[in-house]
Amino acid sequence: MKKNKKIQTKKGFSLVEVLVSILVLSFGIVGISSLMMQNIKASVEAKNQIIAAELAQEGIELVRNMRDNNPSDFGTYFVYTGGGAEYIIDNGYTYADFKNSVNPTVDKEKLYIKSGYYGHGSNGAVSTKFYRKVNITKDDIKHNHNVTSYVTWGADPDASFADCNLANHCISTLSVLPL
Repeated sequence: MKKNKKIQTKKGFSLVEVLVSILVLSFGIVGISSLMMQNIKASVEAKNQIIAAELAQEGIELVRNMRDNNPSDFGTYFVYTGGGAEYIIDNGYTYADFKNSVNPTVDKEKLYIKSGYYGHGSNGAVSTKFYRKVNITKDDIKHNHNVTSYVTWGADPDASFADCNLANHCISTLSVLPL
């Protein structure tokens, strides 16, 4: 009696097929990871821009508040303490000084956060990446004050106030206040 020997073939994936599928899957994962990282960087940048814009507007509001509530102190330099934070308005520095955090006399432009509020006082506060400078210029011809608030984070120290734009990580706000 003769037995029929059936040839059995095993079905499955070859090593080459498995390696190719792993390679394709790896490219997909790397692509998605890259997009996620770009999205995170863009979100952080947008957050910094929003915070800087609000801080610049706050600088204008501080000057307006000081002018309205204490006009005798309205000048080129004053320290305002309110809401548990200290705010400095100072015209005495250039843009290079403004960003020179190595110089401790200029570091007063650096903003700190304490209890959720930004201010210039560092006592018990956490240092931030933001710097704010407020310029006040008097225009006797038009009988007003031009108030410009600059906020920067990670900006080029060789730039000038004229170079203040989002590409240089700088935001400025201008307001005209009547005398």
